Amino acid sequence: IGISGQWDLCTDRITFTHNAGSMIPYHRNLTTKGYRALIY
Repeated sequence: IGISGQWDLCTDRITFTHNAGSMIPYHRNLTTKGYRALIY
């Protein structure tokens, strides 16, 4: 495995929310429907 060039941090060009709040309600909803949810 090799590296092709230098890494460039581009977070200033992508619009996203750093803090999305608690995901517990979403995980609860998924798991009660039988889906698996990963919490990290």
